[in-house]
Amino acid sequence: MDDDILMSGFSSGKVEFSKPLVSMLALKDCREKRAVEMKSGYFNETLDKNQVKLKTWIPDSRKTFISSVISFKTLLSPEIKKDKLFKEVWKEIQEKEKEVFDKYAYTKKIIDNNNKIIVTKEKYIPQIDESVILQDPKSKKNVLIKGGWNKHIDNYFYDLIPVYDKLFEELNNLIERMGYYKRISRGG
Repeated sequence: MDDDILMSGFSSGKVEFSKPLVSMLALKDCREKRAVEMKSGYFNETLDKNQVKLKTWIPDSRKTFISSVISFKTLLSPEIKKDKLFKEVWKEIQEKEKEVFDKYAYTKKIIDNNNKIIVTKEKYIPQIDESVILQDPKSKKNVLIKGGWNKHIDNYFYDLIPVYDKLFEELNNLIERMGYYKRISRGG
């Protein structure tokens, strides 16, 4: 339906870009992605008619929501550049996002040719099931552990949800200040 609204102008040869309409659709997309349970991705296992196990990946709804908000922010970048109030709030959001990153980031370690652990300055959020070097609680030795950072990764994305809720709220406030709601109700 939304694509039909956007594409209707193409079939008639008349193409008009309506920033309020596109913004409304992006807002709706973010709202729909946030209106579901925020949970990590997982494999859903079912059996086919021959009792063969099928694994279907169910995407991480938190990442989907975060990506939709980032996309919405990108769409509104010209408006953001002009809005002093948003710029102030954006700094706060970035600080909170950095706090969450610093709390859960893994400091990359590598094993050199002499089997010694070298701690680098690189901090990042590993992928789920990525092998990372951690200290084995039993042997106290540093070992490569597949998925060793998974719990931190999961917590990282849970803690990002309120940050992106705030960003989504502020983007909504921005389009209200821009008068987009009035323009949509009057046709554009």
